[in-house]
Amino acid sequence: MESRCTATEDLRVGDPFPALRTWVDSFDLADAERMKRVRIPSLVLLIKVLDAWKTEVCARFLNMLHLCTCV
Repeated sequence: MESRCTATEDLRVGDPFPALRTWVDSFDLADAERMKRVRIPSLVLLIKVLDAWKTEVCARFLNMLHLCTCV
């Protein structure tokens, strides 16, 4: 008997399809007044956090690359 589950769900958080991207972008997390009244789906939060992480990692990588090419 296999103890591991082989079925996995793809939430498309790494590469959202265009309609999902549009829907996620429709939520403005910076609008504090609206955030008090609206429930944000966890999928939206997950994709937004992943986007922010990708931006940060990319900036660090480009900064390291710039430092390495100057030597």
